[in-house]
Amino acid sequence: MIAETLLTRFQTFSSIGEVDEVNGIIKGVSVLSIGPARGHGITIDRTGLEQCLQACRERGAIKLIVRHDGEVLETVGSVENFSIVGDQVKGDAILFENHPNRKFILEYAKKLPKEFGLSIECDPLHEDRPEGGKLFRTNSVDAIAIVQRPAANRALFSRKEVDIPPNSNRKKRFSKMIHSKTLLAACDKIRTKFEGETIPSSEELADAIVEAVTEAVAPAVESAVAEVKTTVDEQGVALKKLEEGPAEPSDEDKEKATKLAEEEKKKDEEKIEKLAEKLVDEKITKLSAVYGLKRPPSSGSGFEVGDEKTKLQTALAAQKAAGAKNDAEAKLMLARNQPELYNAARANGLL
Repeated sequence: MIAETLLTRFQTFSSIGEVDEVNGIIKGVSVLSIGPARGHGITIDRTGLEQCLQACRERGAIKLIVRHDGEVLETVGSVENFSIVGDQVKGDAILFENHPNRKFILEYAKKLPKEFGLSIECDPLHEDRPEGGKLFRTNSVDAIAIVQRPAANRALFSRKEVDIPPNSNRKKRFSKMIHSKTLLAACDKIRTKFEGETIPSSEELADAIVEAVTEAVAPAVESAVAEVKTTVDEQGVALKKLEEGPAEPSDEDKEKATKLAEEEKKKDEEKIEKLAEKLVDEKITKLSAVYGLKRPPSSGSGFEVGDEKTKLQTALAAQKAAGAKNDAEAKLMLARNQPELYNAARANGLL
């Protein structure tokens, strides 16, 4: 039971077709599916599916025609490499290289695989069902036709075993998985192992699946587990810190923080002082232009070099007494109130 469950799940993922436009091959087309054949009053069961597979394998390659009862020139290729995948008989459609419809069919299969499918032409040997209707039975498949609405398939690849709501997160994860190179490689490995043999038992196939899939996805699984573990560890550390609460800073940390704050304050004061000096100089320059004081005063101005420093200091002190808050404001007030004295001091390098 476990082996059959594993087999069914793996076949669900590996049953999606592939269109090889370069070589003209449509891989994994659905030839027959378990379920009712629409419009025929018959039902395909597991026995009917196995009979169809046996009949197809006996022929080896079965002609692929563009419609039922098609003529010779309507044969576009063949279907080969038959196998049972899940609830379907599947094969590879190989198109003739020189057929005029080759490119059209390949493009149609790639862009609109849900809009058409395949239908077999066979010798019917159907059996009656006790509950009514008939069960599909055959021992010969003569041709496989391309049709708009196949009776025993839903579409070209007939993905009816996969029913996932559109735009769901599960659909996105599933899409990534079925297109994974690792799983495709696992499928090829299994197919090669049983190629040319009779249908393997569920146990044999399940063992091969476990081996191939484990080998294919083990690195990705290990990486995912490691990533999850790292995330959990980080969250655990963060939670522990949150539960413990903020730690009390040490005396050394407090001293460093205080010293840093003082240094920052000093830097700010220096920046402000430099900015004030700059603004004062600009203001003084404008005032000097207004009063026409572009030259230092003459010797008859009463401002002698010998006592200029004392007079300047006395004048600046007077400005502070009059309300100047610092040296920068005192210089500004001096330039406004005593422009001759200010310009003389600047001319002699005292300001």
